[in-house]
Amino acid sequence: MAMAETSVPAASAFDDPQVMYRGWWRSPESAPDLQPGAEHFMVTQALPDPGKRSLRISVANSEVSEAKDDLAAVRLRVRVELRKSLYDLPEVQGELRIHDEHVPVAQQAIATCSSAILMGS
Repeated sequence: MAMAETSVPAASAFDDPQVMYRGWWRSPESAPDLQPGAEHFMVTQALPDPGKRSLRISVANSEVSEAKDDLAAVRLRVRVELRKSLYDLPEVQGELRIHDEHVPVAQQAIATCSSAILMGS
């Protein structure tokens, strides 16, 4: 969500200005009005069409809103899963207790059967 929020100021920004340098390598005969080695510097700034910046800002704000909604949905899903797990916990603990009580009985039955088989052979 924080990444989506950082896109809003970027959407409202103008494009970076561009600086251009052009050195003239012409002879005085081909461009009599320019001195040999005359140089030009140019700075340009692209301006978006009217309404284009506000449209980009609106889209960025929509993306922020969508990210917030997604985060709220994930939080709700985690909360529901946690409550279900806490609800099931006593039942699972009871099943584990019963299992632990039956382990010695099962081990004794296996030992009895094993010794009966060995004695009978």
